[in-house]
Amino acid sequence: MPTLLLSLGSNLGLRATTLATACDLLALALGGEGIVSDCYESDPVGFASGHRFLNCAARFTCNLPLAEAFACCRQVERLLGRTQKSHGGHYADRPIDIDLLAWDDVKTDTPSLTLPHPRMTERAFVLLPLAEIAGGLRHAGTGQTYAELASRCDSTEAMRLPHTAPRPCRRLRADDVTPRLTAEINRLLAQLSPGRQPWQTEGLRTLLKEEALCLLALSNAEGRLIGMASLLTTPQLTGLKGHVEDVVVDAVHRGKGLGKRLMANTLAHAAAAGIQSLELTSRPARKAANALYRKMGFTLRETNTYQIKGDSLTRWTAVATAEKREQ
Repeated sequence: MPTLLLSLGSNLGLRATTLATACDLLALALGGEGIVSDCYESDPVGFASGHRFLNCAARFTCNLPLAEAFACCRQVERLLGRTQKSHGGHYADRPIDIDLLAWDDVKTDTPSLTLPHPRMTERAFVLLPLAEIAGGLRHAGTGQTYAELASRCDSTEAMRLPHTAPRPCRRLRADDVTPRLTAEINRLLAQLSPGRQPWQTEGLRTLLKEEALCLLALSNAEGRLIGMASLLTTPQLTGLKGHVEDVVVDAVHRGKGLGKRLMANTLAHAAAAGIQSLELTSRPARKAANALYRKMGFTLRETNTYQIKGDSLTRWTAVATAEKREQ
């Protein structure tokens, strides 16, 4: 399968979380977790702005045709708030930017896509993170390795932020359960529902063998669990229904956009599973959470139940192509 190299950038909002969410959705769409570099901070190029960019590079072994992979990247941008691409050298602030850099040694030049990316060899914020994850690969135009190209960059143009490569949002399986993970899940559940009976390791392993339960987890750089959400799938006569439960972000990590990242991953997994209607229940007092659910496309029903279905849900299918293809 071909190797796809991408450059991602953000200079609006919660930049690091937006990049991490984009990498999560791209992994679902393109067929694997991939490899993601640390983040680099740089000044805007081609326009003036007081908002600095955070950039990273990603490498995927892709099981989609090039045109579909390109379309998935555009859809991820739209889902994360990018409404239009730059044209004619006119650039502006943006919450997310995803550029295709290379697809093996393919060369192509169309109105919508040029490979290798025509300006990648001029940009330190592209080459420095790319050299981390694909330093031994060669640029199809120059024949030089990305490590060689990066060695000539002015490192002051892009400052590396070490230990910032995002850990992927992943589905936990029974084999992942250890006493440490059990303790971390119990710690988060205690923040969500104080006083509940804690899980034991073997009980948790048995629970995660249920295919109807998809438990999504976020971890920090040290591998500690900092957020999770459960997606439950139920077949019904009226179609496949889903319910979201146990959405919680560790108190010390709130305010960083992790709840949105969890919900984006949950919606993509729901779309991949073919769920036609997805619901969650939230207390009115949870104002921040309720605002997030509405922003993600949920609508409040007559009870405290939020629901998302139809186009608002199926638009996430485009970033879950790979998972659907395996079913």
